[in-house]
Amino acid sequence: MSILVALVLGLIQGITEFLPVSSSGHVLIFSRLFNSPSSFEFDVLVSFGTLFAVILYYRKRLLEIIQDIFKRRDSTLTLKLIVATVPAVLVGFVFKDIIELYLHGINTAIAMLLLIGILMVWSHKWVENKKLPVNTDLHNITFKQALIIGVAQCVSLVSGSSRSGTTMLAALKMGFDKKVAAEWSFLMSIPVIAGAALRVLLSSDGMNYIQNNMNTFIIANVVSFISGIFAIRILLRILQQKGLYWFGWYRIALAVVLILLASVKLL
Repeated sequence: MSILVALVLGLIQGITEFLPVSSSGHVLIFSRLFNSPSSFEFDVLVSFGTLFAVILYYRKRLLEIIQDIFKRRDSTLTLKLIVATVPAVLVGFVFKDIIELYLHGINTAIAMLLLIGILMVWSHKWVENKKLPVNTDLHNITFKQALIIGVAQCVSLVSGSSRSGTTMLAALKMGFDKKVAAEWSFLMSIPVIAGAALRVLLSSDGMNYIQNNMNTFIIANVVSFISGIFAIRILLRILQQKGLYWFGWYRIALAVVLILLASVKLL
């Protein structure tokens, strides 16, 4: 992989990790368009940049959680984050090889872009449903809700799904305020991204990849970190106005374009 391709894919990763349009799907698609298919190791390791981006952006909330544990002796929110994280960690650990072999292809990414996109457009009605109880405080999330969102996060292990998209869809369906849904989605992504990236990094394949591609690894992560910060700001601004509605239409339009490209052998 050339430095230019690594730079572009790092930019795409940073922007799409937090926008609910699927980072893995976009990295996979654009790497194919560049005729420089990315490896599974690159797709996972490039997320280090976005991991540091979300940690920096939500540093005050993370500090508050740490103070809850050590100063106020209240670990309730932390326990809820653990409950929300466990499902995806278990599924990713147990089915890693199956996911890499069968759920990481271009056809899968296109199908999930379309399916989740339709759900996002439909979610506009959930947001407008006045009968749903609106949760405007992160601390009011119940353990049951945390588990349901954690199960939804498992879907994001499939290319084209989007971690932020699946978790925010689940949260909005349960009546979460859009800002709370986004913040919870980002917070619960931290251990999942860190765990997946470290697992690959410490594997023999991951270590070999780093040794042979140090320059592209560093460049891609620096770019994904910078673009990730801007992506979080963009998402929160759009989310407050129209929820996931426009992201859904973007996913549908992209899926249609990719189907057309695939039909004429350009993808």
